[in-house]
Amino acid sequence: MTDSAPPGIRLLFVTPPLLSEQTRGEDRAAAGLLGGLARLAGPDRITVMLTERAPADQVDRFRAAGLDVVEGLPEWERGPGSERTLYSHVVVTSGAARSSVRGWVEAAQPHATRVVFFPSLDFRDVLRLAPISPADEMEGLELVRLDTEDVVAHLARWSHAIWCQWPDDVSVLRGWAPGVAVYEVPPVLDPPAPADPSGREGVLIVAAEGHDVLGGHEDAALLALGPVMDQVWRRDSSVPSTIVADRPTPMLVTRAADTGARIVPESDLAEAMGGARLMLSCHGYGTGQPAVVMAAVESGLPVVCTPWAAADFDLGPLAGVSLCGSVEDLATRSWQLLSDPAKWAAVHRDAAALAAGHSRARQDAALTEALAPLGVTPLEDPAGPLLAGPRPRRRAFRPPVVEVRPAGIPAPDPLEGDLPTDERARYQLWHERHGPRPAVLDAIAAELEHLAYRPSISILMPVYNTDADVLSAAVESVRAQMYDGWQLCMANDGSDRGETLDVLAALRDDPRIVVVDRPAPSGISEATNAALAVATGEYVTFLDHDDELKPHALAQMVRWLDADPSIDVLYSDEDKLDPAGQLYDPHIKPDWSPDQLTAHNYVCHLTVARRSLVEEVGGLRKDFDGSQDYDLILRLTERTERIAHIPEPLYSWRAVPGSAAAVVDAKPYAIEAARRAVAAALERRGYGDGVDETPRIGHFRARYPIPGRPKVSIIVPTKNGRHLLERCLGSILTRSTYRNYEVVIVDNQSTDGASLEYMNAGPWRVIRYPYRFNYARMMNLAARSVDADALLFLNNDTEIITPEWIEGLLEHAMRPEVGAVGGRLYFGNGQPQHEGIMIGIGGWAHNTNHRGYWARGELTRNVSAITGACTMVRPSVFWRVGGNDERLRVAYNDVDLCLRIRQAGYQVVYTPYVELYHHESSTRGTYEHHEDGPLFGERWRVKESIDPYYSPMFEDFPPFLIRV
Repeated sequence: MTDSAPPGIRLLFVTPPLLSEQTRGEDRAAAGLLGGLARLAGPDRITVMLTERAPADQVDRFRAAGLDVVEGLPEWERGPGSERTLYSHVVVTSGAARSSVRGWVEAAQPHATRVVFFPSLDFRDVLRLAPISPADEMEGLELVRLDTEDVVAHLARWSHAIWCQWPDDVSVLRGWAPGVAVYEVPPVLDPPAPADPSGREGVLIVAAEGHDVLGGHEDAALLALGPVMDQVWRRDSSVPSTIVADRPTPMLVTRAADTGARIVPESDLAEAMGGARLMLSCHGYGTGQPAVVMAAVESGLPVVCTPWAAADFDLGPLAGVSLCGSVEDLATRSWQLLSDPAKWAAVHRDAAALAAGHSRARQDAALTEALAPLGVTPLEDPAGPLLAGPRPRRRAFRPPVVEVRPAGIPAPDPLEGDLPTDERARYQLWHERHGPRPAVLDAIAAELEHLAYRPSISILMPVYNTDADVLSAAVESVRAQMYDGWQLCMANDGSDRGETLDVLAALRDDPRIVVVDRPAPSGISEATNAALAVATGEYVTFLDHDDELKPHALAQMVRWLDADPSIDVLYSDEDKLDPAGQLYDPHIKPDWSPDQLTAHNYVCHLTVARRSLVEEVGGLRKDFDGSQDYDLILRLTERTERIAHIPEPLYSWRAVPGSAAAVVDAKPYAIEAARRAVAAALERRGYGDGVDETPRIGHFRARYPIPGRPKVSIIVPTKNGRHLLERCLGSILTRSTYRNYEVVIVDNQSTDGASLEYMNAGPWRVIRYPYRFNYARMMNLAARSVDADALLFLNNDTEIITPEWIEGLLEHAMRPEVGAVGGRLYFGNGQPQHEGIMIGIGGWAHNTNHRGYWARGELTRNVSAITGACTMVRPSVFWRVGGNDERLRVAYNDVDLCLRIRQAGYQVVYTPYVELYHHESSTRGTYEHHEDGPLFGERWRVKESIDPYYSPMFEDFPPFLIRV
């Protein structure tokens, strides 16, 4: 680092990734400010530093606007130092400033003028939270408010200048940071074009952030669909309603179905705003959605909302029409705009006037005034809106809900006597009672007659010197398919065995079968590609020359594809066929789990993929023969998220001597090819090619490099119990190999002198929470109080086993697609206590011991949830979903958090390579607030659904026992 001041004017704009610029307040505000700076200062003078990796389309959009983009400090350190050494000004959003990047700014940019941009003040969000019943639950909010004020005030004093979006915030920030200049930089809206209400209909309800607890968006949607719209529908039952929600909870899905509301993804928000007659936002709990209200005003859509919905956004001339306090007022205002074209037109005109008051010219003038004292002279001819224009339409995919069996199939006769406990015997019994028996096939056949979508499927089969009877059985399993829209493409890969050639010769007269002859053996990949070259089906699937399909295999595939024709990859469960013709060893798989796929090829058979996608990725690759299908599925699933699973075995591997079905390590070259396939996938994804082998043959540990040295805040709640806390913290201090961490203890009413003495004497910080126990609030309080790149919530009754436990969590937690990660926890006797959490199994939710089923406890996998006893999450993710729901005081808040993280589009990861002891509930026993379970259960309807990583083929309890 040089001591000289930076030459000229160069700005560094530091922000978290802007994942939802249209509907999320902080993202919209940051994107608007960045656009203003780019207009006035010129994009060539601005570098954008994202605090973490971001989706490629967002980075591409910034670069297309002429902005230099750096994804995180590690990329900065790898970049060209001479070009990225010194900046004259660093503009940091308040969200980015509460991470380790603030310390980096101080150290690496000592001459830079520091500007902090506050889209809104966090403590106001806390104050807007509606009262929680009973009243004593409100006591801790005052502490949260004061602590949040302290954090904001500290950031304000750290800066050389402050920019904020709302005039009310200016006076507050001036009072906290005397001597620091504070400027209002207002948001920008585009005035709407004239609109005609005759082409619009219905009510729009936006819950685009899902169940963002702090914002309460889904609560508002439920209120709108309840008492407000009920009164509208009493006047006219035909008024349609549309809900914008990417991943709605089961509670909202159920309410929408009951009321006839349509749910559309967030990518359709602009279209939905253009077609609706009004937007209804009924926030009474939470901080509302001013960014969505702003977007509605910008589109000219009349808004009926509560004051909480608009929050800081001043509705100006619309306030008298839009801001309503009671349910009755909301319903009356809504009906007025639905039924009175003149009133609708007047509100639209007022929206245009309001938007005109938030013009680019106004923001440019405010920014010019804010930049001048900092020595930045705007361009004489400001550029246009560089970041404007259409944004990529990212549609969230939710697999279709299809019953494995059509309705109306008679139930099997009740069983009498003791049931077998042996898995093989239970599976044979299951197959007899629930498999493709005549009643099942008849019901599926009847449903096939009414499907709207009947795609053709080409079955690819490479053949090399196969036994005649085995090859004939494989072909006959195709001919026996009850769905007739198939084509069998066989590639004879230089077979010279007479009986094999005779079978192939007999098949050439069947018009549905195409046989391609290759002059010499070339390997399974080349042969399969030859079969692919003559395939004409919309989808393709793969059948080994010695395996068999169940008679309804393709029919089931088509039932799922008819339910959602956008599916690109669809896979089923599978089983094995022994030499005696008995089925055994079913592989009952989870729904789509990308992390499990990097551990082993659990997808395998039967897999159907869109042919155009298979061709796009280049088919199979000869270099991976033996695991060519593994390499292919890894490449396919990098191109699409539209992946679904059928929870039923539809494919049977024939277990013959020397086959992988009979002996897992029969083909060592295939195992090595599988390892290389995973390594290649990781490298394509930008993670290097690190793959560790595991003691289980054919299973791997994908390694992800940790970007830099992220700061980790380990947050430990406690009450008395010195022996527990001392064991926990002692194991952290003595066994951890990672050093860039801090420990924050949240003390809840400790009275024991020995415990207090220990807490006051160690190298950690203690936050006192002297109120009634509320785990969710305590963790939120601590999370607001730290500057960290990763939050690690850890129970005081845990003990570290793995020295590299922090690294094992960080390598996943810092991946942009991952929202939360947890490890493997053991009881004191060494038995697994937690290998992920399953919802709706053994109650509302239950820690899982997989009992060795297909080694799931030993694999890195995706799960529905992980225990709050050991959870790592990035702050950006934690606050994006609203943190912990403080209404879940004691239990299920950790599960609820994970489900909201998954709902927001992130993966939740379980890693067995991070191990701890967990002496569960040692401090407070098994107390559970009586409202926790019902609230959690109503939101997620867990007793009415199957955990996506479990299976309806299993008993609810005990787990992993086949249901007969």
